[in-house]
Amino acid sequence: MPTAGLPLAEASTSGALQQAVPLFELAEGLETPIQLMYLLTLLGFLAGGAFLVVRQVLIRRELDEAAKALGERIRTGEATCEVRGLAGAWRASG
Repeated sequence: MPTAGLPLAEASTSGALQQAVPLFELAEGLETPIQLMYLLTLLGFLAGGAFLVVRQVLIRRELDEAAKALGERIRTGEATCEVRGLAGAWRASG
């Protein structure tokens, strides 16, 4: 008796496989380009993140050097009250 249900199950499985064959044919050969697309996207995100981190480190280093130079000028008494950059230009024009 258990073997009576087996052909029906095989028939429904083979019908589902027959319907899925065109999908497999359509997707055949797309694995490598899609993997490359994902890999390039990942590398792009990593490169962008690395760029942002390196830029922040360089800016921080520049600010630290400027603070060190200003501290040294204050310590030796050579510091003056001068304004540099856009804020100074804005104040001078206003």
